Amino acid sequence: MGDCKRRGVWQVPAHHTAFTLMGNVTLDLREAVLLSRETTINASAVMGEVKIIIPANMHALVDGTPIMGDYGQAKDKVPADLRPDSPTIRVKGVALMGSVSVVRLPPP
Repeated sequence: MGDCKRRGVWQVPAHHTAFTLMGNVTLDLREAVLLSRETTINASAVMGEVKIIIPANMHALVDGTPIMGDYGQAKDKVPADLRPDSPTIRVKGVALMGSVSVVRLPPP
């Protein structure tokens, strides 16, 4: 029933956790500084929502378990601009009667 948002310039460690219980978490990675070329985000939602926003040049590997909910990558709002050296985000976790989504959006 609460909100947690990370956006703008912020440092993302190689392993990050986002958990919500009947609330919302938004992680905006479009201006974030990734401390590793490959970042793992453990994203879990129980009757809530975790939304991860990525830029066009970031690989996304989404592997979560939905239980009466939704876990996946939403339709991109901008075309992907991926290269072999693009950073990679791995998203894993559980959505129990909630949702975890990764979406590619244009710069803020």
